[in-house]
Amino acid sequence: PESDMVLLRAAITQTKLDLAIIACALEHHRLIAGNYPQSLKDLSPKYLKKCPHEVFTGKAYIYQKLDQKIGSFHLYSVGEDMKDSGANKKTDIVWGSQ
Repeated sequence: PESDMVLLRAAITQTKLDLAIIACALEHHRLIAGNYPQSLKDLSPKYLKKCPHEVFTGKAYIYQKLDQKIGSFHLYSVGEDMKDSGANKKTDIVWGSQ
């Protein structure tokens, strides 16, 4: 029904907002510390009071540090199918892919 679509859109919007907040904290960490953190847990409490969790699963968002170049990390949500597809832009909600 229509109400389900409204809830899904709200969840996707909240996820994109969470990913943007986390990405800003990751860049802030890189600028101050000289590198990206090993995990999202390293952002709290200095860069984020508390790291948001997945809207769809309640678990931590998925973060993979690639190297030290600006934006060189994967940050994503499993999306509505609740399956980790490895930052697949068709099924996952991936930071920077909008």
